[in-house]
Amino acid sequence: ITLVQYAFQGYWNAQAFQIAIRPGGERVLARVLTYLVCALCGAGLVVTCFARPVIALLAPPSYSAAAALVPLVCAAYILFAVSAYFQTIFFVKKRTGSDAVLNGMGAVVALAGYALLIPRYGLWGAAAATFLAFAFNTAVAAIWSRRFIAVPFELGRLATVTLPAV
Repeated sequence: ITLVQYAFQGYWNAQAFQIAIRPGGERVLARVLTYLVCALCGAGLVVTCFARPVIALLAPPSYSAAAALVPLVCAAYILFAVSAYFQTIFFVKKRTGSDAVLNGMGAVVALAGYALLIPRYGLWGAAAATFLAFAFNTAVAAIWSRRFIAVPFELGRLATVTLPAV
């Protein structure tokens, strides 16, 4: 999932500036988000489907239970990538301070989640805390970025892409 995100982000960070300033740029930003989520969900499904056989092939049998964590970790990294998409808008609008504040807040959420969940739930706590921190960052980035560019989300299409993956 991170490979998909980095391939996208490397290109997107250069293009977003030009797209955001042109007429109708908000609609293009929305469409790009929809396609990004589609690609990320597809990657997440592939990783999840092949996790068990790949773990069985590469690791000793004692690691086989780790496959159960894969869907949650994939979902977390999909959220991480979507958050990075929204954070690009901060840079487009020269609001880099928003990015720094958001990352600081996300780190606090992550540390609190790790401190509270890992001692009680172990690996599941770590995965859940990561998911919660990335979900927090995504939600806040989506809300804050709308102050700078009101992207008209394609909610129906996003749901059509996301719900089957969930």
